[in-house]
Amino acid sequence: MQGMIALHRGNTTNKMSQTLSDTDLMRQIASGQQEGLQELVRRYQQPVHRFLMRYLDSADDAEQATLNVFIRVWEYAPRFQYRAKVSTWLFRIARSEEHTSELQSPC
Repeated sequence: MQGMIALHRGNTTNKMSQTLSDTDLMRQIASGQQEGLQELVRRYQQPVHRFLMRYLDSADDAEQATLNVFIRVWEYAPRFQYRAKVSTWLFRIARSEEHTSELQSPC
């Protein structure tokens, strides 16, 4: 799974980012289309990473937690309810991952 999710360096834009909504991407991800996940990572990797950096002790921890967030998105996408915004759901996962990371880190 980790090999499938490549965190992006830099800001690349493609045609998909201009045409598909986050909800459309979630539908793609839920149906197993990796391209949808790659685009969601491209859109939200930096905001999620910045969010996690506020709470975690190191950049390495934040990067690992960011990767874990998108792994969880892939795993849980079929259960996404479409009642909330995708970004809200994504940051709830990030907050949960932050708590998990804090519990696992040595004091």
